[in-house]
Amino acid sequence: MRDHPLKNSALYSALNRALEGPAAYWLTQIMNGDELTWPDFKEQFAAHFGGQEVAAASLIKVAEELPRDGETPGAYENRIITLLGSKWRNSTREEVLAATALHLLGSRDERFKRLALTSDITSVKQFQREMKPFLYTEWPTPPPWRSLASSGNKRGRSPAPWTRCGHCGIYGHPTFECRKRAKW
Repeated sequence: MRDHPLKNSALYSALNRALEGPAAYWLTQIMNGDELTWPDFKEQFAAHFGGQEVAAASLIKVAEELPRDGETPGAYENRIITLLGSKWRNSTREEVLAATALHLLGSRDERFKRLALTSDITSVKQFQREMKPFLYTEWPTPPPWRSLASSGNKRGRSPAPWTRCGHCGIYGHPTFECRKRAKW
């Protein structure tokens, strides 16, 4: 490799045979027609896969995982459990608690998501120290649960998009809300 460094399609072919899983998929994404050299690849690979990820960032990334085409619920559940197990193998209980709290807060406010992705919070005490600036601040926009209660909306939240009607077979609404069903 030192005397005759591989580049472009030869390097891509060698890497394609060597990489598996997410790394193999990532390799297809970085190929954009530019010249691919070994030093460039090493730098991009280290930037994307290198380094230790903080627990909250791991949870956020796993929560954004969607089922793959044709993947059964059992296979999807198994993949999520495996991802969390591998990412949290050496995490303490307090790290998991702080990561979960940051993930829940981050889903409602970008400030917490940024904190979750950048801070390595390893204890509940450290988490509480990081939360001190937010003790007396308001949510930037009303949280969804507050806007539903104050608007007088009695329906609550809409059904999940994968809810399938038993009458017409269309996804997105339950049977009792079906418009095609005859009214009595």
